[in-house]
Amino acid sequence: MAPFLALAFALVASTVNSATTCPPTDATLKPVTFTGYVMDNFCIDMGTMVDNPTNKTLVAPQLHSIHCLIDLEPCIKSQYAMLEKLATPINDTLYAVKYQLGADGSALALQYAKAAKAKSGMRGFTATVSGFSDGKSLALQCVSLAKTVNVDGKDLALTDADLAAVAPMTPATTMATTTTVAPKTSGAATTPITAVMALTSLVWALM
Repeated sequence: MAPFLALAFALVASTVNSATTCPPTDATLKPVTFTGYVMDNFCIDMGTMVDNPTNKTLVAPQLHSIHCLIDLEPCIKSQYAMLEKLATPINDTLYAVKYQLGADGSALALQYAKAAKAKSGMRGFTATVSGFSDGKSLALQCVSLAKTVNVDGKDLALTDADLAAVAPMTPATTMATTTTVAPKTSGAATTPITAVMALTSLVWALM
């Protein structure tokens, strides 16, 4: 994949996801469920794994460490994608991006991966995700994860207590699913534009 292409797709997925009400009212979005490796877009764009550069990301995702997925800031910030095994290898790659989880879906996958690591999971984090897709873009909306994941080639059942132990300390923390509420049309959404206009006015005033 071309450099930063996965990151670009992730940004688009986040933009779409942030404007989605769950469950979505758009009739073009269909429910889907998919099981695959969870991979950060930073490692996808690099082509190799940050903490294991001898292994190609889209060739051996089973070797991708959970440490790389959840502890390295560039990997976390790049958000996560779901990988699908190709029926026929393309350009020496065995896997390709099936879905982008967006900001909310990535935060949820991060929580589940942390819980798996806390139970001695090491690498090859695989999850079953459900959400809504338009069948055209990579963006998966209204993402939820099954509590049984797979690490080190073995199924691992996560409990509510496992997930709560690694959940972000916010009042709105959820255990098994995440939802995205459509943002308001004022306030934070318009702040960047307002700031640019104010800065432009200041520059003209000083000239």
